[in-house]
Amino acid sequence: MDMNFVLKVLKALALVASIARTSLDAVREVREMVREHRHHNG
Repeated sequence: MDMNFVLKVLKALALVASIARTSLDAVREVREMVREHRHHNG
């Protein structure tokens, strides 16, 4: 097994994981904003 290849794959996975986490956080923020918006508007 080529270590460089393994490292590249691990880096790619870490990148994907961080992007996924960021987008999940964004979705959560938007949901909270929508909920508060609805709450304020009755």
